[in-house]
Amino acid sequence: ELNSVIEGLLLISGLTNKTSQIKARPFRLDELLWEVLEKLHFKYPEAEVETIIEVEDSEILQLHSYPELIATAITNIIDNALKFTDDQKVTLKIAMTEQQQVALYVQDHGPGIPVQEQEKVFDLFYRGSNTQYLKPGHGIGLSLTKHIASFCHIDLSIASVALQGTEVKLVFPTA
Repeated sequence: ELNSVIEGLLLISGLTNKTSQIKARPFRLDELLWEVLEKLHFKYPEAEVETIIEVEDSEILQLHSYPELIATAITNIIDNALKFTDDQKVTLKIAMTEQQQVALYVQDHGPGIPVQEQEKVFDLFYRGSNTQYLKPGHGIGLSLTKHIASFCHIDLSIASVALQGTEVKLVFPTA
């Protein structure tokens, strides 16, 4: 666990100081998502992840960015959704925004995040008041995700309703 914490902190440091050695390259968002889900299946074998792709032109799913970093961010978001949802049912959707940008939505049906804490969840080492003692964690994953989103020019937002769940949205820049 300590190794994981240190690796996360080092990655945040590299992204903050723009010293990351990772190179941008083309990749398909849907294929990256399948890879992430395959890895998470081992951690959550009972999970039910509904995946909806509402983009008709598959060429639109071709992005140019940092797939390794984006995979880490998506993994962190889906991992949290599964970890904090008792029934482990999560919905993923790839769709176009009104501005014709590709977006990934991750929606769970967990306890939600209190309104006053929704921006704090991206702070380093922050753990939500309604979940901090329920599940293991260190409060690094969403902070790292925010740093990755910033580094990759991805718009990251969160919306949550108490006792109904949380939706995280990643909007990718157009090529």
